[in-house]
Amino acid sequence: MRIFKAILGGFLLSATAMAQTVGQQTEGGSDHLIWTEPQIAQLQQLVDARASDGLENCTISDFSQPNSATDPYRRSRLATIAANELMRAYLEGCAPASARVRWRIRSDDRLIDTQQLLMKALLRDDLTSYFDALRPRSPHYEALRAAYVTEIDAEKRATLAVNMERWRWMRLVMGEKYLLVNAASFEVTLWENNRKLKSWPVIVGKTKSPTPVLKPRSAA
Repeated sequence: MRIFKAILGGFLLSATAMAQTVGQQTEGGSDHLIWTEPQIAQLQQLVDARASDGLENCTISDFSQPNSATDPYRRSRLATIAANELMRAYLEGCAPASARVRWRIRSDDRLIDTQQLLMKALLRDDLTSYFDALRPRSPHYEALRAAYVTEIDAEKRATLAVNMERWRWMRLVMGEKYLLVNAASFEVTLWENNRKLKSWPVIVGKTKSPTPVLKPRSAA
C-alpha cells in the first residue's frame, strides 16, 4: 500500500477537502459525487476503450439514464457506480472465482480506497490518468496489451487476454526487485527496476501436479 500511495500520491486527498471542492451533495442522508456532462462523456469513452485491455466482457452498469425532478442526481450516482466497477475491473479483473482455484497470490489492491481516488480524479477533471494508473505497472503487461491490440487471431487474443487478467490478480506494483517464474518457458528471471538482470532454468509441474502460483518474494 505504501508503494501504491507513493505512485498515486497525486490522487490522494482528504475526503473533506475533496467534498468541498468537487461539490459533493447530500440526498436522503447519503453522500455522492457530482459529475459534469463532459466528465460523464469521458467516462463513456473509457468504458468503450476497456476492450484494449481485454476487458470487453466485463459488465459495467448503464449510466445513461437522465436526471429527473424527483431524482436530480441520478446520472452522477449511476456514473459513480459505473466508474467504481470499471476501476475494479482494471485492478482485479473480471474472471469468476473458479478461474483462480490454483492461484495463491493474495493482492492487497482490494484495500485501495477507490472512492477517494475517484473524488480526486473528478477534482482534477482527469479521469484518464486515474484509470491509466490502475493498470499493472509492469513491462510484461504492457507487452501483452500491445500484442492484444494488434492480434487478429481469436484464439491468440483469448490467450493474451487470460495472461493480462492474471497480471491484474497480482499486486499493482511488484516492487523494485523480484523473481518471476515463467512455467511455460521453464525459466525464472530476476528483475530490478523493470530490467531483466539474470535468468535460470527451472523445473515446473505436470498436468497432474501443476506448478502452484505463489506470491513472488523479493530477491536478496
